[in-house]
Amino acid sequence: MWSWLFGARARAPVPLVLYTRRNCGLCHEMKAEIQAARVSYPWTLSEVDIDADPSLQAEYGHSIPVLWIGGRKAFKGRMSGVEFVRKFERMAREWYHAEEWSRALQNDAGARPKAGPQREEPESKN
Repeated sequence: MWSWLFGARARAPVPLVLYTRRNCGLCHEMKAEIQAARVSYPWTLSEVDIDADPSLQAEYGHSIPVLWIGGRKAFKGRMSGVEFVRKFERMAREWYHAEEWSRALQNDAGARPKAGPQREEPESKN
């Protein structure tokens, strides 16, 4: 809320990916639990219909819904709101920590001169 005043950068939303298919009751339940949850980090939800991609059909088959949080598999099948909040908070902290490290490493690498190939000195003909 006060981040604009103190110059803090707005946090990027944690990506959630829900692998689902049409007419999947458990998928609808999981999505409802996610949307009803009150968590402290922003998030975005992308739904992926596994029936639209043969490789996803082969990978997940009937083992849906599957929820990924910040690029890591978090839930498969049933999930309660309490379970989601607990795991989301932990995984979101880890995701932000990894993002900060990644940015720091990129900034550090940009500040250092890159080592190129060593030049050989020409031989003297004396």
